[in-house]
Amino acid sequence: MNRLTRGIDGTETFDVVGERRRRSDLVLVIHRLNGESIDVPMTCGLDTTEELSIYGAGGALQRFAQDSWLHYRPKETTVTPPRLLFIAKPPPEVLDAMQATVMERGLDARLGREMFSAKNWHQSLSDRNFDASERSRQQMLRAGARVRAHVCTLALNRIRGQGSDISTHWAYHARGKPANFTALVDAVRAALREEGVGSENGHTPHVTISYEAPDQLKTIHITPIPWTINEILLVKGGGNPYRYHELGRWPLLPDRQASLF
Repeated sequence: MNRLTRGIDGTETFDVVGERRRRSDLVLVIHRLNGESIDVPMTCGLDTTEELSIYGAGGALQRFAQDSWLHYRPKETTVTPPRLLFIAKPPPEVLDAMQATVMERGLDARLGREMFSAKNWHQSLSDRNFDASERSRQQMLRAGARVRAHVCTLALNRIRGQGSDISTHWAYHARGKPANFTALVDAVRAALREEGVGSENGHTPHVTISYEAPDQLKTIHITPIPWTINEILLVKGGGNPYRYHELGRWPLLPDRQASLF
């Protein structure tokens, strides 16, 4: 297709209909002066999350300006005390899909510096333990080795905001609460109790992308992103910028249903 085959002479106006996603199907609508409109199927030419991010910023120069401002803009920081906790982290292919969805929806631009670094995105499996002493670390390492639970698969199908005027969280949420997920959290809690470490709060399937979002967010339904959790990690959180340091890693047992086939 070119301007000659479509009879384009420069008097037309154009609209592009469809979602901004990598290699997504779009429709180019050509509006002629005589009132005629022609729909032309197209394929989005954005191939990577980086290209999506540049496009969303308005171009490479605007993206550079945004990055420079976000990097150098002064922001009050508080020193967060170190904490130990059990988590699951999305593998690279799942994390890539999650980041792409955030960019496609323009949420990264809305959050700016308030977006939790994608390197830290995780599913909590225990309460935070603010006793980060060596004794506590050894207790939790032994607890990790005690955990006997099966892999579980989450289907992240929406992003929504939740919170108050003081603090608003934006997070991925999963469809339902799989039995294997509940069993995993229970197994972690039981192992910690055997070591004398409390973990009383229940945990739902979700991954926080911002703990201090600038505004509320209505629920955004997305194409489900499947994530199979097949290992647990013990991490120590802290530092500025905040990050998680891995202390231990343990595989989960094969899925009970899959083992039947």
